[in-house]
Amino acid sequence: MATVGALNGGADAYADDNAPAFRDAVAAALERPARLDLDTLRAEQARLKRFSDSPDARDIWRALGFADLDAIPSLPAEAFQEQADALRQNADDAR
Repeated sequence: MATVGALNGGADAYADDNAPAFRDAVAAALERPARLDLDTLRAEQARLKRFSDSPDARDIWRALGFADLDAIPSLPAEAFQEQADALRQNADDAR
């Protein structure tokens, strides 16, 4: 699975780990430009601060509530998206 753009609110899309799926996800993300200014970056940094002591993605996934950490890397994008949607933080204020 590839991430376009992060479960903690920053990912714009998730794609299966192949070039066509990634290309399609990037194309779709480019059609939805995100606001990017200093206030947005400061808000995003403040929101992500809770993960500053997390040495890797597994620690972040655990903190967000994923139950089966070993299964995450091999999940198809659609299955990951379903779990991520259920656990996703709201990043609308930051982006």
